[in-house]
Amino acid sequence: MPLYLVAPSYVAEFARTKCARRLAFDTLPRDARSDWGVPTKEATPEMRLRWRRGHLWERRALRRLLAELPPEAQRWPEAAKPGRLGKLSSAAVHEVLRRPGAVRWLVQPTLELPDPERWARRFGWAPDRLGLAEAVADALELTPAGGGRWVARVLELKRRYRPSVGHRLQLAFYSLLLEELVEQLGAPVEVDARHAWLWCWGRRWPRRVGIGLARMHVDTLLRTAVPRALAADPSTCDWHVGPACVGCGYLRHCRNQAIEEDDLAQVPGLTASAKRHLHDRGVRTAHQWLAVVRRRRFSKDAIDAGRELYVGNRLLEQRSALLEQRLTALKAVGKPILVPFRSHYFNLPAADGEVVALGVAVEWDPGARQVLAMGLRWRDSRGHEAVWNRAAASPRRRDEAALLRAALEWVRAQLDATGLAALSGAIRVYAWEPGELLSLRLALVRHGLAIDPAVSDAARVFLPARRGAGVPGGALERAVDDLWALPEPFVYSLAATVRHLGCLLPPCPELATQPFATRLGLEVFVDVWEKRREGAEVEAFLAWRTEAVLAVLDRLRRADRPKLYAPKALSPKALPPVLHDEVLAKLATFVEVEQGLAWEEIRDLYARPLIERVQRGECLGEVEWLGCGDGDERAFRLKTPGAHVATRLREGDWLVLTVQPRAHDASSEELIRLAEEPWRMGQRAVELVRFDLADEPLVWLRGDWDAIAASFPPNCPLEYARLALDRGFLDVTATRTLDALAKLDRDRARWDRFRPWFAGEPTTGSRPRLPPFELDALPDGAGESEQAIAGAAEQQSLVLVWGPPGTGKTRVLARLLVALARGAERHGHGLRVLLTAYTHRAVDNLVERLHATAREVGLDVPLYRLHTSEQVLRRRLGHGGASAVEAKRFRPTEPRWIAAGTVWALAKREGLETDLVVVDEASQITVPQALVVLGGLRPDGALWAAGDPCQLGPIIRGHYPDDEPLYGSLFDALERATGPHRLTVTYRCNRVLVTYPRARFYPDYRAAPSAAERRVVVRNCEDPVARAFLDPERPIVLAEYDGPSASVANEFEAALVAHLLRHARAALCDPATGKPYDAHGWREEAVAVLTPHRAQVATILEALRRHGFDPEDLPVVDTVERLQGSERELVLVSTAVADPEFALSEADFLFDERRFNVCVTRARRKVIVLIHRHLLELVPDRDAHLRATLLFRRYRGHLRPAERLGFQGRAVQLHVRTFGRGV
Repeated sequence: MPLYLVAPSYVAEFARTKCARRLAFDTLPRDARSDWGVPTKEATPEMRLRWRRGHLWERRALRRLLAELPPEAQRWPEAAKPGRLGKLSSAAVHEVLRRPGAVRWLVQPTLELPDPERWARRFGWAPDRLGLAEAVADALELTPAGGGRWVARVLELKRRYRPSVGHRLQLAFYSLLLEELVEQLGAPVEVDARHAWLWCWGRRWPRRVGIGLARMHVDTLLRTAVPRALAADPSTCDWHVGPACVGCGYLRHCRNQAIEEDDLAQVPGLTASAKRHLHDRGVRTAHQWLAVVRRRRFSKDAIDAGRELYVGNRLLEQRSALLEQRLTALKAVGKPILVPFRSHYFNLPAADGEVVALGVAVEWDPGARQVLAMGLRWRDSRGHEAVWNRAAASPRRRDEAALLRAALEWVRAQLDATGLAALSGAIRVYAWEPGELLSLRLALVRHGLAIDPAVSDAARVFLPARRGAGVPGGALERAVDDLWALPEPFVYSLAATVRHLGCLLPPCPELATQPFATRLGLEVFVDVWEKRREGAEVEAFLAWRTEAVLAVLDRLRRADRPKLYAPKALSPKALPPVLHDEVLAKLATFVEVEQGLAWEEIRDLYARPLIERVQRGECLGEVEWLGCGDGDERAFRLKTPGAHVATRLREGDWLVLTVQPRAHDASSEELIRLAEEPWRMGQRAVELVRFDLADEPLVWLRGDWDAIAASFPPNCPLEYARLALDRGFLDVTATRTLDALAKLDRDRARWDRFRPWFAGEPTTGSRPRLPPFELDALPDGAGESEQAIAGAAEQQSLVLVWGPPGTGKTRVLARLLVALARGAERHGHGLRVLLTAYTHRAVDNLVERLHATAREVGLDVPLYRLHTSEQVLRRRLGHGGASAVEAKRFRPTEPRWIAAGTVWALAKREGLETDLVVVDEASQITVPQALVVLGGLRPDGALWAAGDPCQLGPIIRGHYPDDEPLYGSLFDALERATGPHRLTVTYRCNRVLVTYPRARFYPDYRAAPSAAERRVVVRNCEDPVARAFLDPERPIVLAEYDGPSASVANEFEAALVAHLLRHARAALCDPATGKPYDAHGWREEAVAVLTPHRAQVATILEALRRHGFDPEDLPVVDTVERLQGSERELVLVSTAVADPEFALSEADFLFDERRFNVCVTRARRKVIVLIHRHLLELVPDRDAHLRATLLFRRYRGHLRPAERLGFQGRAVQLHVRTFGRGV
């Protein structure tokens, strides 16, 4: 008999918790558990009550579902116990599947395989170790499909309000098992592999859910993750105590064992991945870790020692200081200890200037971000206190809106009673969890309450201020998490915090019965909605929570150590304008929310200790003034060896220069003061020019050194101060955007012309006032696509061009502009054109293409390149054949001119009206940013936009409704107003490279005949590893390896990239000449290395230098965003991340299919992808990531396995796609 028996529910739970011990305990047969010392699973009285109620609901739901079917169409089991359904025997199930007849539903069918060893062989299981447990689905539907065939779908009932990823995985497991059963029986039944039925608690009928993606994840789990997790005996499986353990029946056993054995699992905040990482470095107990920490505190190289111990695990790299303090509290102190100078600088304002403290309690559905109940407690400086609590009447969205409106009306009544303005700075909002404030903000935006004149003044209490620092107030959980080092896991829930701080409050209501719970479960609200529970219980719990929030706030303010900041009151000039147009008001709210989220991110970074900022790569910890340099550039010595390798700072970033704090585990008070006064931060601003690592680590900075020196105090001059370099933050773009929206709101004649483009309304179809095109003047004549676009541009004011990679979007725009300018010149028409894009690189590409085409046809039209400052102007003077001009001084006098610049450069021009605005890479610009440029477009002007929605989109921090394109890119919004002209032929990629983009994004995508057979030219490559990678017959190579853990910097991948490039530099030849590339061709045409993280960029550059590359011979190594719009013959993609926990934490970024599409379409002839096994086997814990985490697996499925290589003692499996028939 197998040691472990795997069941669908166990696999789904394992995908959620990632706990191998729980999987081993659950899958061990009951009669073998005592032999292995497996504890009995504890069930609380509440859990047993839920089970009983769940069985009762399942029986009633199934009887209601099948009530109208005749008895012969349904097969029920006999009741095993009173009140419970039995199981339909496997023999009965097999009989029905072979001859379904009139049967349409099977209730509680047992899915037992006649040949279980065949299942084990399918997934590579050892028969003596892994087997199948008894699998009983809730129901099975059989639908006639004609021709004597039936279609089978599984039905599951879940006492959860909304489906989760675990539900889909369980249904997918049943689907795979049923598919195997039908195949072994030879039954005339086809299993639906795409859909299944899921009936959630609170719904009247089951809903059909997709399981196609989940089946792929389950297949990976059964082939790799489950066998690997159960390779050890139950007593030695990986385990760790964490937040996912709440509600686990083995929690008490694991916690007791952690304390008895001094296991690392008892340290709050540590994860299973971090625990394994420390084990690999010889740290296996809490005392061993504490000894290492104590030794580090007396070392001069504390930061580097920490990097050596923690590098490779993102949690340890970013949160090591807090984890070490919690370890000290646990082992040396045994009680909560205060931690100085943490993020409570921003999360806990001082009482100075506070007139009203508003405590908020929001019960919300984390999956849907839906507000279920809300509590408010108003306490002002006069001692007046008011309380409001209410739950939504139902789960419908309209009842959520009614709940929010009622809360805002109550807040407005309190405002009227006190005579305060919503954004005076004297009203501060406090909640326990950050998610409460975020969910409340998003709900206000989603229902339009933020712009509703009836309640907008009250809504602004909860929304970020325009020029303020987000919502005044904060989330106490963040402050407590950083302020206190607590010795017991999970004690920083609200109830436990009240107990630890000694707040005088009534006991926590019994409604929150789960251990360490803060929010109520969805089941509670279902009981309230179905009248099985009194809503007064929920309101009492909300009242207790708001009282507890304010009590914790008062207790923390009385603490001696923390130094809290006092936010300044906002002046009337800082208040956002009131916009009358609904579309513009939505966009203004969107800008304000995004600005607030950006500011929250940066202030949280500034409040972290110096050592954490360095380990996160956001700070250069210690630099020393050298004073040497030319002009406005100065050199500084990096006194922290190796700090540049992991930095996320790069050339061109602007930084802020501050005095380093005395201790590495302290925050910089000066940096926080500068953050509160942006104009002072501007005085300390410097630009990172370059790193110079030839002899000693140096960094070159550019700035106004007289002003910087004057900003330092006399007792701490710049020349002798211990300095730190942090990322700067000065968000002026939001201010300019809001001003542009307000200007359009006042200029209704102009806005009414453009409004239909963004409001989803029918366009007027009026013709623009543009000169005729002279297409005959173009070199080689106009193509079909250019003629079609020109014809549309003459008839309508909005033209949209969708161009996949390499199809020549920029080329088409440039040629059409030249034809238009030639027509204006011939007919004596004026023509004023603005060209814009999000990045300087995209603008420069368009300018260069336009200048070359104009010169080819002999067109002499003034071409200007606008910039925002004199510094940028000097560096880019005359770039691309255009005259460089500072934007605010641009005053053209010619009747015809073309000016190009980024959105923020064009925003500085004043009083200029244009006939045409051309936006390239429109999928990277948001709608409010585009309106900054469109504000100067004449009412009879035109807009041309080109982009690709399948490539990188704009940077958006919040989560907004998917059905509202206003909160996405300009291209998405305009696509709703007009159909795009599609370009389908790529002149960049060969016919093999286009196969994946064609299958995933562009059905009509094809390579031009001139590019279809392109191959890299390789001569005399002796190294076998490089020869396998650089084979010209393999345009696509994916290298899968099982290397060491890594987060944002991966030494193994960097070494492999350097090895390949060292041989490519000697073997790769220019296809035009057949000779090796010169230095310029090698950098600009031959090779580029793309990676998602800046730290990996620095790591790869360092590896290249170690392999002998001269600085002038280094290829382009950059992030994906910086290379969009460019191309190379060979592109290497280093994914870098090899830490599964970190990969899941940034799944939205790392598994963004549009970002990967950009990576693999930059190459003309060959692409190489390096990827760790963890990314190919990752199973998500969120429903939203089911599709995203399959990204690399799908790409690998597009290839075929090739040879297995060895590099640095690690196995590297190649997957390739070659030139061949049918490609």
